[in-house]
Amino acid sequence: MLRAIRTRLAQEESGMTLLELLIVTTILGILTSISVPSYLGIRDKADQQAASANIYAITPDIEWYAFDNHAGQNTSKDPDWNGSDAPDTGTNADEEYSDTWTGAGHDFMSLLQSKYDPSIVVANYFWDPAGWSPPTGSTTSNDYCVYTLVGTYYAAKHGPGGAITSGQTMHLGANGDCYAS
Repeated sequence: MLRAIRTRLAQEESGMTLLELLIVTTILGILTSISVPSYLGIRDKADQQAASANIYAITPDIEWYAFDNHAGQNTSKDPDWNGSDAPDTGTNADEEYSDTWTGAGHDFMSLLQSKYDPSIVVANYFWDPAGWSPPTGSTTSNDYCVYTLVGTYYAAKHGPGGAITSGQTMHLGANGDCYAS
């Protein structure tokens, strides 16, 4: 047997045989069929974790906004003061998560970006989206819905005490539903 191997190795060969080529191709096909689903699963998991991390990162900014946004607040600290309202009227009278200053650049996410965190990409977040309203007994002053989308994964947070949820389906409703699953 060793003699046959030495003889074969000593001979000049100009390439692979068809059988060797088929074996290599089969092995590559098996490896590819195993690795591609693993890669896709890792990418999906990364998208889901990134979406959750985005909501987790913006939550302190939302809470600071609510802390600074109340009637009687010094206008230099009121995040949505429009520069012309009298004390305790208009945008100086709103409470917590409420944003009564309307117009371009004055939406809630734009105010968070300009007042608290310049790294926020406003287009990546949805604040109190259409189709959502607070549950009975709550208002947009003391409750909110925020969500984001990364790849095919949503992450959402409902209200100040709500958990961050993530998944491929976003649930919004007039009864306060705001979660991803």
